[in-house]
Amino acid sequence: MRNLSVWALIWIWMLLTAALTTGHSAEAAPLILAEEGSANAFILAPASPSTLETFAAEQMARYLTSICGCTFEIVEEADALKTSYGQPVISIGRTALAKGLTMRGPAWKRNNREAFRIVRRGNALIICGNQKGDLCDNGTLWGVYAFLAMQGVGSYLPDPLGRIIPSKPTLTIDEIDFTDAPAFEMRGGDNTPANYLKRFRPGGDHEGEDTSWLMFGRGAAAGRVELYHVYQYVVTPEVRKEHPEWFEHTHNPRYGPQPSPGIDIGYGLPEAGICLTRPEIRNLFIEYFRKRFRENPDLYAATICPDDYHLGDRCECPECQRLMAMGGPPTFIDDCPRSSSDLHIDFVNAVAKGLEKEFPDRKLITYAYLDYMDPPTQTRVHPNVIIMIAPLRSPDELHPALDEIVRGWQRMGAKNLYWYGYVLTRPPIPHLMGEWFRNYKRLGIAGVYLEFTPGVGAFSALNRWLSSKLMWDPGADVGKLIDEFCMQLFGPEIGPLMRRFFVAWDVNPPFAQEDIPRLLSAAETMAGDPESVLGRRVRLFKLAYELWQSSYDLDEALKLNDIRKAHEIVKAGLEVAESLRREYPGWALNQNVAMLNRTGWCEYSASVLPALEALINSEIAGPGPETPAPGPVLCLTNNADVPNADRIDTGVTVPSLSGEEGNKLFDGKTEAGVGSGGPRWTIDLDLQKEYQIESVEVCTGMTTGESCLVRFQSVPIYIEIQVSNDGKDFKPVDRILPRTLRGFVHSGNLLVTARYVRLVTASLNYLHEVDEVRLWGRPKPE
Repeated sequence: MRNLSVWALIWIWMLLTAALTTGHSAEAAPLILAEEGSANAFILAPASPSTLETFAAEQMARYLTSICGCTFEIVEEADALKTSYGQPVISIGRTALAKGLTMRGPAWKRNNREAFRIVRRGNALIICGNQKGDLCDNGTLWGVYAFLAMQGVGSYLPDPLGRIIPSKPTLTIDEIDFTDAPAFEMRGGDNTPANYLKRFRPGGDHEGEDTSWLMFGRGAAAGRVELYHVYQYVVTPEVRKEHPEWFEHTHNPRYGPQPSPGIDIGYGLPEAGICLTRPEIRNLFIEYFRKRFRENPDLYAATICPDDYHLGDRCECPECQRLMAMGGPPTFIDDCPRSSSDLHIDFVNAVAKGLEKEFPDRKLITYAYLDYMDPPTQTRVHPNVIIMIAPLRSPDELHPALDEIVRGWQRMGAKNLYWYGYVLTRPPIPHLMGEWFRNYKRLGIAGVYLEFTPGVGAFSALNRWLSSKLMWDPGADVGKLIDEFCMQLFGPEIGPLMRRFFVAWDVNPPFAQEDIPRLLSAAETMAGDPESVLGRRVRLFKLAYELWQSSYDLDEALKLNDIRKAHEIVKAGLEVAESLRREYPGWALNQNVAMLNRTGWCEYSASVLPALEALINSEIAGPGPETPAPGPVLCLTNNADVPNADRIDTGVTVPSLSGEEGNKLFDGKTEAGVGSGGPRWTIDLDLQKEYQIESVEVCTGMTTGESCLVRFQSVPIYIEIQVSNDGKDFKPVDRILPRTLRGFVHSGNLLVTARYVRLVTASLNYLHEVDEVRLWGRPKPE
């Protein structure tokens, strides 16, 4: 570390004296940083700057150079004598000019570890983080970006197309004294700015890429955290093979979707049974995290999140069952009978306790999710555990039940709560996001992570930018933020039109489908050259809207059984998607996202619709109808609302689903069904012996309590009915084509003898559900 020379200290004392004696004058003249394309000021860095302080100074120099068209020199304090006394200076970080600089404003800002202050004192503009905390350098960097934003610099799209750098050959600063701090300690990023920076420096996994725009939204974490499902990285197949006795009472989840060999390891692998009370398993996790913390000294919170399935009822041992018995019915979950939160937190607490002596300041972070989202009833949370609320199955993030869930976790000792929200491929939802963030702050949430589907920037651009602003100020005026986005990206003439477009897309008022194309057409005309920056920005959102709207148009066409129209819509949608990929490569739409809210249906539709057309035009090659057997037609699944004499309990089962899940298809309740694991799904029904099948009824689209991700439920566009006597050789006997309306649909008269009935369903959505199945038929004569 270099020491300041005596003369440098004298120079700084003189500059500081000048700053202090002139800094509070009401008549102070503007501080001229640049004049007519010539730099008046230089940038002062500490004598031995940290990596972030160096980067902050470089960012200031880089963007001021672009704004003013001249070079701003960076001078370290040890070399300050090379400058002229009285020359304007921009002080970055913990220089002598910033010594003793304190934060202003309310206590939460003054004491915030990542706070910063921008203040002018005479000829000095001083930008520094909170020197009373351990994250001063973070604050310094955030202060530089905030100052540049005040000059009109911005990043509004995840691409150079959205970068705004104004031209100001003359740049002056009036009196300013501004302190700011983030409202959340984790803001959409799971790493620290210093660690993000390492990734873009030599040897990093993103070496050579431009990091400044990544952090311009000032989104990062005060301490590095992990956010992923970890169980199967610890309980590996090798562990299961080496210690089969640890798993003698375990099995895959009894409820919900089942593990699959084709799914990513974080989801659970083929085997997901685990005994969370077994000492050997707990010690295995303790040693896993002990090693992670030792090898990663910068890791603040390590993930101990279960795999991506229902957690409860994977082990029949008495201790696991005792803890499971503490849970009541889970909120928002209708496919399992009880919450597993007490079991989950008892396990997490044991691991935290095993680590606390060696790592008293490190944390474990786990989701409150699925059947363990509700707070435990009896098990208090260890102080070194962060709970991250992940309301995937909530109808919306503002549901009143979530308030009680948060308060319940706080009552059970959760000192630090994070939130995992789901935006994914939603179109612009600015006003809803504003309500979300105000609610996060009201609930005392300390960190927020919003999941956006990667590679769909055409849909998520406004939502992403808004979230970066609301992470710092959850009470910000969303209307003004939309104004900024539109005026900065599109200018004063086109900006108002695009603002009306985004609001209409968000609110979807009557006649929006007619008004929005007119707004976009007018914006295109005003932008002029389609290859200009303005033209390309307008076209980006025009294409995004057309692709999004096409999914609704397709739905309407299928309701009308208009396959020809459906083909036209899909063809147009594919062309739009290809235009997005070609004209905005790498970020606007770089994957086929067949997501839950239908934004990325087009490629799957292109393959499904020709198959659907072929099905419509093909005949069933299965067995022909038989002579009706004697006796009345009965409900073979015992779930129709008919007299008992017209029903029979055949003991029907669904081999492809767990018993509890399969029973939902025959419980007489259409509001709670079973969800598919993908766009194509097979459901096998076993009647235990042969019957003459008369007809099949299937109910879809009626499940209540739909996920916060889904704006409307998806139903199959066709259902094929197959039968078998041995459960192996299935033959098609009927098809129900095509429909997207909710409710019951009926087959024709089948009159075929079989023990097994198979339903093959397909949807244009990634997921769909079947709510109830009724089989009608007659017993075979003995």
